[in-house]
Amino acid sequence: MLERRCGIGRLTDQAERLRLLDAEILSCSLDPDSLVPLLAPVLGVAAEPEQSDALAAALAPTLTAAARALVVGRCDGLPFYIEQVVDDFSQTGVPEALYEPL
Repeated sequence: MLERRCGIGRLTDQAERLRLLDAEILSCSLDPDSLVPLLAPVLGVAAEPEQSDALAAALAPTLTAAARALVVGRCDGLPFYIEQVVDDFSQTGVPEALYEPL
């Protein structure tokens, strides 16, 4: 429904998806700075690697840079997966249960 509302088709690239989402949010007189990060993953737009790393670091400040890189690389920039993996991260690395859905 969000894709239809924004005019996004299945072949629309990520940059155009973001542009159309931003335009739709502005047309509704809403704040794109707060809403785009929440809605972009719904449209399949992944976060940039540095944003993903910053999210992992904010969620678990004790993770090493290598552990954050593992999480970011495994989660394809999707905030939901980053949150889940960081929450379940243990001494053994990324939880096995999350390998299948990813």
